[in-house]
Amino acid sequence: MCPTQNQQPLTFTLKSAAAIPPTPESIRSTMGIVISSSAPRTNTSSSNTAETSQRGMAISLPIVREIGYIAEHIVDLIFHVIEPIAYGVGYTVRFIADGIEYIDDRILDGLDYIINHVAHEDHCPAEPNNGGIECIQGQSIKQSDEQMEIDYEKYEKECEEYEKGYEAYKKGYEAYKKGYEEYEQGYKQYEEDYEKYKKDHEEHEMDYKEYKEEFEDYEVWQRLYKEVKDDYKGMKDNQKLLKEERDEMEGRYKLHFEKHKHKDLETAHNQERYKLFQADYKHSEEQNKLLDELVKLVEEHHEYKQQKEKSDKIESTKEEAERKSKWLKERARKEEVVERRFVKAISHFDKEFDRLEEDDERLNEWERRLDEEKEQIRLKRKEEKEQRRLDEEKEQARLAEEARRLDEEYEKVEEDEEDKKWNLL
Repeated sequence: MCPTQNQQPLTFTLKSAAAIPPTPESIRSTMGIVISSSAPRTNTSSSNTAETSQRGMAISLPIVREIGYIAEHIVDLIFHVIEPIAYGVGYTVRFIADGIEYIDDRILDGLDYIINHVAHEDHCPAEPNNGGIECIQGQSIKQSDEQMEIDYEKYEKECEEYEKGYEAYKKGYEAYKKGYEEYEQGYKQYEEDYEKYKKDHEEHEMDYKEYKEEFEDYEVWQRLYKEVKDDYKGMKDNQKLLKEERDEMEGRYKLHFEKHKHKDLETAHNQERYKLFQADYKHSEEQNKLLDELVKLVEEHHEYKQQKEKSDKIESTKEEAERKSKWLKERARKEEVVERRFVKAISHFDKEFDRLEEDDERLNEWERRLDEEKEQIRLKRKEEKEQRRLDEEKEQARLAEEARRLDEEYEKVEEDEEDKKWNLL
């Protein structure tokens, strides 16, 4: 295909440990499932009614107990559904009753006022009495009137406060509902993130275990390092050749576009093929960049391995080892951190190379499609050429037939002229 076909991939994959498939017995024991064989059936009829009743009770008791649990659960559900409804209905009825009572009180106050006012007009004229003293009953009615207006204003204020409180409660409830929905979404996202983290952690632990088992020996690591360096040298040489080939193909494509720019079909096809070439080269550059980073990581880890190997070869007495035990523990902890970081980085590179392999497959599919289009164009051009040849043959045959017809007409005219001459003679 494009230039990357000559490029050999660099492999650095941690081998997965062979897993032992679980047996049905181990699954049962792990899950705590006990399976016992049923008693064999006999042909003897049971004549003992006591034994039969005991078996019947043994069968019916769990069923009755389960029915009791279900009935109790249904009662609890009904209670939880009806209780808030009954509370709301009771609150509404009480509110209406309070309103009716308040209206009745106001009507009674109005009737009292009318009765007292009429009585006042009949028995207590507005003018002062003979003693110059105002009617006490009229003052009492006036005070009752004022008190009623004060109570009504107070009632209106309470209603307004209640409406404001209810609106605030509705807004608070909506905010709470929205917050709870956001909390549920956040918790769901947290669970998904946690599952992903758990899976990544398990993969890392497996990779680290395989790495420790495979590369614990320094000589094994040295062999791997030498292979990586040799492969990397070949990749760099191939990268240089690829760049030269890219520059050459750039020039060829430009000349081809200039030559076939009047042919729309070939131009569109080659433009798409040029896009494929550019995407393929970009893919190769990304792969080489990833390889550079990988080799740099391996080189840094190799230096660390060399220093560790030299440090481990230093002989020390038992007393020095005991004195340095704390330091050795701290060094072991740091070594594990370094090794784990290296394993995580390698796992990241593996995933990136897998992604590049998928991209390479996509580019291959793109190239296969362009090859099919090229073949279709070739067949179409061949059909057009064959059709032109057939059209030319038809045209030549038509012209030959037309010439033959004209010759026959000319000969006939000449014969007629000669006949006329002979007739005149």
